[in-house]
Amino acid sequence: GSLHHESFYFMHKVHHQYHAVNTWAAPYMHPLEGVGALIMLSFISWLIRMHGLAKFIFILLFGMLSAYQHTGYDLPFIPLEISRFHVFHHSHNVGAYGVITTFWDRVFGTDKPYRRWRQKQLQPVP
Repeated sequence: GSLHHESFYFMHKVHHQYHAVNTWAAPYMHPLEGVGALIMLSFISWLIRMHGLAKFIFILLFGMLSAYQHTGYDLPFIPLEISRFHVFHHSHNVGAYGVITTFWDRVFGTDKPYRRWRQKQLQPVP
């Protein structure tokens, strides 16, 4: 998570004021983080010459995904654990940086704290 690097975390920690996530936490961020995201989106969409409608659909879908991953509920027809994964990220503030997928967390091992936590959750209560 680049926003968790010490150079940027002063901005992103505003978003992490929500330890128990809900959909209102998704857009809650430091103004500089929001401006940075808009600049990055504008630059990338200009670089690849993204059509205006495609940009609109991307922003809409990304917003819906962000709201969903902050609900704390994984829907059975979505095969990824992105919501539960993100809940762990907020509650423990360690690892689980993936937004759309957990792939890179698995590659770099930043999913290990989440996997240990999840295994404990799945243990039967004595």
